Amino acid sequence: MHRSDIGSQKPIVVGVDVGGTKIAAALVDEEGHLRGCQTRPTNILSPEATLDSIAELILEILNKENIKSAEIRGIGLGIPGLVDPHRGIGIASVNLRWENVFVKDEIQKRVGLPCVIENDVKAAALGEIRYGKSKGVESLIYLNIGTGVAAAIVLNGKIHRGQHNIAGEIGHAVVDIHGPRCQCGGRGCLEALISGPAIVRKFQEKKNRSRKTSLAEFVAENHLLSPKEVYEAASAGDNAARETVDEVSRFLANAIQFLALAYDPQRIVLGGGVVYSTPLFFENLMHVIKQLSEESWVSRHLSEPDFITVTQLGKDIGILGAAALVP
Repeated sequence: MHRSDIGSQKPIVVGVDVGGTKIAAALVDEEGHLRGCQTRPTNILSPEATLDSIAELILEILNKENIKSAEIRGIGLGIPGLVDPHRGIGIASVNLRWENVFVKDEIQKRVGLPCVIENDVKAAALGEIRYGKSKGVESLIYLNIGTGVAAAIVLNGKIHRGQHNIAGEIGHAVVDIHGPRCQCGGRGCLEALISGPAIVRKFQEKKNRSRKTSLAEFVAENHLLSPKEVYEAASAGDNAARETVDEVSRFLANAIQFLALAYDPQRIVLGGGVVYSTPLFFENLMHVIKQLSEESWVSRHLSEPDFITVTQLGKDIGILGAAALVP
């Protein structure tokens, strides 16, 4: 992974990936090398408590790595939810219990360094372009699949936000009018069909209907399944798991097809906890993508080499994306 010593002669930034359960931060140099990477649980008792814990983590890293503030160009924060990067405000984040929090000003006050904030998925897209395999790519769609589903759209090297700052919120596009209820209140949203929790729920429903799945033999009733286990069971021949994987791959492939035809990007990059959990996820997706490309000449470019890829930055993409925000 992108980790090594950072020379003091190189400009350094602090990248902070703020999540609902943990905060990860590190020093990042111009080449995307990480140093002093640390994590801590996210304190969501109050916005002030969260901001305090972010600032404390940054200062702790600077102290442990013996880095002076004069060597730091700035701090970048990737934050879940709706963000106003121009004013530096966290407008709304369900996971953090934030509403109109002046993140930029508060972090600058606590740490004494300039700060830039952005939505975490949008930041990750910029990290991929700056530090990843997509370096130099001008148009890209980064699709994050984890507990939630969201995309970031980069056109002409800049984040495309849209009129209401919701461009890329594909997780809440309805793709099955008879599908399950989504946390947003809608029914049949993409997130309710292909996210990590959705994959497990879909499998459990199929298992309960058949009661013949082999996975049930080695999974205790109180065991919390993971998407990885579902994909491994599908690979081993479990029918319920196989059906689940096929449905997830089909819905995601169709979503990618929509995005590719709507924006015609140079590349589509996948990331997020579900994608990283097992190579079987991408393998099954590309099998369906190949079918789509064979069915219609309009979608033939979907199966071209490196058009659809998994980010090579892995779990570091959150920190690197945040670091990429600092000018």
